[in-house]
Amino acid sequence: MAILLQTTDQTNICRRKQAYQEELRRQIEEKQRIEAEQEKKEKQEEEAIARRVELQQERMRQEYIQEEALRRDKHRQR
Repeated sequence: MAILLQTTDQTNICRRKQAYQEELRRQIEEKQRIEAEQEKKEKQEEEAIARRVELQQERMRQEYIQEEALRRDKHRQR
C-alpha cells in the first residue's frame, strides 16, 4: 500500500512538473510572439516615417526648382 501511494505521489509530482513546464513554455512563446509583433509594428512605423520624409524632401526639391525657375524668368524679363 505504501509503495502504491509513493508511486501515485511520484506520478502526481511528474504531472505537475510537466504541467508547470508546459505553462512556462507557453508563456515564453507568448512573450516571444508579442515581442515579434512589437518589432514588426516598430519597423512598419519607421518605414512609414522614412517614406513621409522622402516625400517631403521631394516636395521641397520640387518647390526649390519651381522657385529657381521663377527667379530666372524674372531676371530674364529685366
